[in-house]
This record gives sequence, structure tokens and C-alpha cells, in this order.
Amino acid sequence: DNFIIDDSPILSVDYVRRRVLALKRKGPVAAVFIDYLQIMDRPDMKGRNEASVIGEMTKGLKQLAREAQTCVVLLSQINRGVEQRDDKRPQLSDLRESGAIEQDANAVLFPYRDVYYLERAEPDRSKSETKWLDWQMAVMDNQTKMQVIAAKVRQGSIGTDQQTYFAPFDVVEDVK
Repeated sequence: DNFIIDDSPILSVDYVRRRVLALKRKGPVAAVFIDYLQIMDRPDMKGRNEASVIGEMTKGLKQLAREAQTCVVLLSQINRGVEQRDDKRPQLSDLRESGAIEQDANAVLFPYRDVYYLERAEPDRSKSETKWLDWQMAVMDNQTKMQVIAAKVRQGSIGTDQQTYFAPFDVVEDVK
């Protein structure tokens, strides 16, 4: 009754705006979640570059949040540059088309799990049993650890918060 999932195959800023404002006429809309920016229908390029078009989209969603007095949570991809660094923690510059997203966002949060990268770096057990056992212990030790990196918070401070992540259930909890 008060939780609506709209799994429309074609999602544009105009569609989201019309849908949210229609719901708003029936009552308050607490939050709108969009999964994710890069697969949304884009306005006509009209000779503009990709960043300009993304900027128009994020600006439209920001305006919608104000108009509907709601929170818009917009998921976005990061670029693959993070894969090339030793420290894989995402940064603002890793956001695809980062300028517009960063400019319009009130907050930018990155979930980060060391185990994601550890699991992909399994050493050859036949070459070094010790390295393999150390790797296995590191994977086990990090299995439920997650950081939420607040890279931008317009009305607060940036930093990192430790969380517990239970992958089988896709549940995140504060560290106890």
C-alpha cells in the first residue's frame, strides 16, 4: 500500500517526474530509488557531450526532489579506473560523468568491500601453500566487513563508516 515498485522497462527523468507527482497528489512520497542512472533513457544529445546530458538528468532529478519534497536516491556506476589502482576504494572521480553527479548530489556514498577484490586474487595453491592459506584467512576475516565511504555530504562531514554485510541475505547492519 505504501511501498511501490515500478519496474518500467523505459525509465526517463520525465517519466519519473510524472509518476512521483501523481503519487504525491495521493499523499507524501518518502523516497524515490532509481537503479541506475546509466540505464535511464536519455534526452536528445543535440550535439552535446555525454556529461552535459547526464547533467541535465541529475539536475532534473534534483528539481523533482525539491518540488515533490522527497528524497531521490540515485544509483550510479563507477568507472573501471578503480581496478587499476592499488587502493580500490572508490573516489568521487570514479563516478561515470562525475562532475554533474557530484555537483547535484547532496551526498555521495560508496559501499566498499575488500573481500570483493580478495576473492578475485586467489593465489595458486600449488605454488605456495602458505600464501594460499594466508589468502584464505584474509577472505574469511573480511567476509562480512563493509565500509560506507561518505565522499560528499553537503550538510555534514565526509568519512568512512564500518558496517557488517551478510551477503546470503543482502543485509547491512551497523557494527556491534
